[in-house]
Amino acid sequence: MDASQPLNKKTPYKRRMTHKRRDQNRAAQKVYRAKWKQRLELLERQVDALQRHHPGSDYGFGA
Repeated sequence: MDASQPLNKKTPYKRRMTHKRRDQNRAAQKVYRAKWKQRLELLERQVDALQRHHPGSDYGFGA
């Protein structure tokens, strides 16, 4: 070991793992948002379909 290097020097390995975890979290968040966006779009289509079949009713959603 070289005397000029401190004993508790952080290794790049730890930083790489941090970046890997951050990338995994980012990918998981993207999937999560896409899933909820699809669910919201499905609900919006269902509401539109109900309103087309019953144009005078707001089904308690308010107008």
